Amino acid sequence: ASTGTDKQILVWELATGKLRLQLKDQPFRSAALAFSPDSATLATAGGDKLVRLWDVAKGELRHSLAGHRDWIAALAFSPDGQAIASASKASSCRPSRAEPA
Repeated sequence: ASTGTDKQILVWELATGKLRLQLKDQPFRSAALAFSPDSATLATAGGDKLVRLWDVAKGELRHSLAGHRDWIAALAFSPDGQAIASASKASSCRPSRAEPA
């Protein structure tokens, strides 16, 4: 996946180099991207202080996670994909469930 200043997130098929998914018109530029271990979920985050979890197959937003006070710079899923950690520019780190309870 890639992102840039145009507020889009692009998901590429590595084997072919073809564009698989285009998430347009994001509210802020995304600064961090992470795939779940099974590649079914893409986490995105950035200047709006939210972590968004996307269904890669459908291109739909599953849900958003709030709680940071500054833009989010890094994301990482747990090995089992059940949790995600997000780190902000303000040096805070927040673990969260990857799926709603």
